[in-house]
Amino acid sequence: MTVSKLHVLKAWWSQLENLVNILDADAGIANCRLLFHNKVPLATWNSQETFLSACCKMLGAMYNMTCTYMPENNRFYVGSTPGLAYVDPIKNACRTNDLARVNILIDGGFDVNKDYGNGRNALHWSAYYGCRLDVFHRILENITDVNAFDYSLDTALVIAARDNHVDLVKALMKHPEINLNMQCSYGSTALHWAVIENHLDIVVELLKSDNIDCTRKNRGGNTPLEMAVAVRPECEQLLRAHLSF
Repeated sequence: MTVSKLHVLKAWWSQLENLVNILDADAGIANCRLLFHNKVPLATWNSQETFLSACCKMLGAMYNMTCTYMPENNRFYVGSTPGLAYVDPIKNACRTNDLARVNILIDGGFDVNKDYGNGRNALHWSAYYGCRLDVFHRILENITDVNAFDYSLDTALVIAARDNHVDLVKALMKHPEINLNMQCSYGSTALHWAVIENHLDIVVELLKSDNIDCTRKNRGGNTPLEMAVAVRPECEQLLRAHLSF
């Protein structure tokens, strides 16, 4: 066997190993559509399609799923019915705090920056689900824009602050490119949302930063302090103390 052909076969097997790992990790999801793209370019041999298609058929039988290789875009499609009970594996891994699966997906070529529903990338979803820090950091280190918006103009920080995930707020605040004052579709910042939801620990953390803007107004023309007056007395106290410092 020539060196070049051996290299191609290794690339094929590497791709299949990643697919097997993902299938095994998601074996309990019978009706899903998985879009997998390997980073390693495959040679355009005529035998490649036959080889990978045959392996996909075998794997599909093993896991009781339909598994198809599409040579035109070098991707695998997995699922009993495309689009039925759609579960995205990276989103599901965030929901279940499965670091091993997150590693398999990222190492296998999944782009955590893509839209995995509602305009949200994997960082948005990990903030939404309140992932463990090890899972969150694995995704965060592969994110190109930590301040990216979803369709509601929510950033990961806004989501984490609104949903009271204080550890994730702390992690995001340490990122060198984080903007603490990004505003959602309501014009509210992470600080606005922490006040609205009365998340005192998050208000305290946000106020520790020199970059927090306590005077920014939402679409209703209210600052975080104005949102706190009379309805969030503890938040109001924290904000007044900060502004008078």
